[in-house]
Amino acid sequence: MADAFQLSIIVQTHLFWLCLRIQTHAFQIIFIIWAAAFQVSLIAQTLHIQVSLRISVVLLQGVLELILTILAHLLQGVLEVILRILAHVLQGVLEVVLRIRAYLVQGVLEVCLPEHLLSVAGRVAIANPLAVAEQRHVGLTASLLFPTHEAEVEGRLYFCTCEPAQDHSGAFPSPRRGCHPQSKSR
Repeated sequence: MADAFQLSIIVQTHLFWLCLRIQTHAFQIIFIIWAAAFQVSLIAQTLHIQVSLRISVVLLQGVLELILTILAHLLQGVLEVILRILAHVLQGVLEVVLRIRAYLVQGVLEVCLPEHLLSVAGRVAIANPLAVAEQRHVGLTASLLFPTHEAEVEGRLYFCTCEPAQDHSGAFPSPRRGCHPQSKSR
């Protein structure tokens, strides 16, 4: 009876150790499987994050390129408009300045050159009027004296000078109406 009891205890002990070992191995296997699944899920999540980041970077790069292209075209258009406006403004200013200078030169020629001078066969070609002026004041009146003008008539270059009349009485000095052409080689 005692031997049967001891035998049953030994059998139960061996069965207990066997079950414990089975459970330990089962737990190890389950832990290994869970760790592998966790690693796989981590790898999958990492890949998903990398792919999503790459897609986001590519999309952001495309959006930025599109925005920069639109801004470049807008800036180019604005600069073209500004440059065209400035060109028109400068053209208008230059036209006004050139017209004023043309009127001044025309007035100078009317003052310094008599009507019948430098007219050959009804053609007069004025070349390079020099804008050299000497301003003299008598009271509140000023007289502009333009000493030198060049005129080209039928291929010959003439030298024309206008000198102020000598007047010591204090009267208004006027330029002499008469220029003396002299032959000048080119």
